Amino acid sequence: MPYIGIASHAPGRRRLTLFVGFMATPMTFREMEERDIGRCIEVRTLVREQRYSVETLRQLGITVESVTTMLATTHKGWVCEIDRRIVGFSMGNRSSGEFWVVAVLPEFEGRGIGRRLTELAVQWLRAGACPDIWLWTSPDVSTRAYAMYRKFGWQDCGVQNGRRIMRLQHVF
Repeated sequence: MPYIGIASHAPGRRRLTLFVGFMATPMTFREMEERDIGRCIEVRTLVREQRYSVETLRQLGITVESVTTMLATTHKGWVCEIDRRIVGFSMGNRSSGEFWVVAVLPEFEGRGIGRRLTELAVQWLRAGACPDIWLWTSPDVSTRAYAMYRKFGWQDCGVQNGRRIMRLQHVF
């Protein structure tokens, strides 16, 4: 029989460990640190949908250096670790209200990791009084990402400049 358990950590540490499955497989969700950025970029290149190469990300201005600056100013991120390995991450941009990214390695999909990472970013954006939380995604409505966003209350606002814009209707 599957089970879910929660373990707490030392005071002052922002970590939540969930045990899910038939054997204890701890999933630790924590705030992204500078040391995580390289691995998060790697995860972004390995996802099943909307995959980008390191070169394409670089051309878009997404590098370890740029993300370090973002985390120090306008953005905040979270990672999910299993066996000390980052298997997913999310980020939000409080200056614009943009839910910036959620990415989970394909072999870890379907475990609630993407949902929890999305919740963490949205909660942070809401706490910053962002009046409008939005994202852009693939214009393809058959993607898993689109289905997840719709399931969790994101409103489809149509396609602009080849990107589908979605806005959050309610908090998780």
